[in-house]
Amino acid sequence: MIKLSVREMAQYLLSDDAARLQLLRERKFVAPEAIARARFYSESRTSIAAYHRGALSRDAVEAKVVAMRTEARFCNPHLRIELLNNADVLERYLYHQGHRTLHVAPAPAAELVRSGVEIRVRPSLFAIEDDDCRRLIFLELRDKANPSAMRIIAELAYEAFRPVLWSLPPQAIQVVDVRRGIVTELQQAGSSIGPELAMACHEFTALWPELAPPRGAQPLSRAMERQMSIAWDFET
Repeated sequence: MIKLSVREMAQYLLSDDAARLQLLRERKFVAPEAIARARFYSESRTSIAAYHRGALSRDAVEAKVVAMRTEARFCNPHLRIELLNNADVLERYLYHQGHRTLHVAPAPAAELVRSGVEIRVRPSLFAIEDDDCRRLIFLELRDKANPSAMRIIAELAYEAFRPVLWSLPPQAIQVVDVRRGIVTELQQAGSSIGPELAMACHEFTALWPELAPPRGAQPLSRAMERQMSIAWDFET
């Protein structure tokens, strides 16, 4: 079974042939820098979830932003970029989404399987908003989120979770551009993505056996496979 995250599938559907091959090659074989990429936004993701659980106050998150920016002044360039991006994400999240009352629970995962390809869908936040609205929220943290990719993520997420959460309304799926405060929300059930998705999955099964590893790559371990399936973004 070929396994991809929902973001990888969205990226694949929007890419040209060369970029598609590169994405599949990087998914099949893990380069050393892929581990660091997967953890790039872990601090801000953890802090956002803790904020909505009540484990971190708004003041505590704001203090963390200041601390990360201070620490960044004395770090090597790579760590500086990571700290500054995480600080910016937290600051922008508080500004655009910090007012929301979300009662969060552990985020469930669902799979969408087509032609031997498993698309893993795990929201950043699973919550009840304003005491009655279920939300599956996917956070797009990178500096320039792609609106088309956000729409595809929402459509794939709805298709994956609809059999699991049978009464889930389309509006429950939200993809949030954290930096700009833009929320992509499905307005109705149904999608035209099915044929394109089926074609892409057929391509995967044809191309996968022929992919050669890039230099320095290693086979994907089970632990790393699980970590890479969790939603993540990084700066390129």
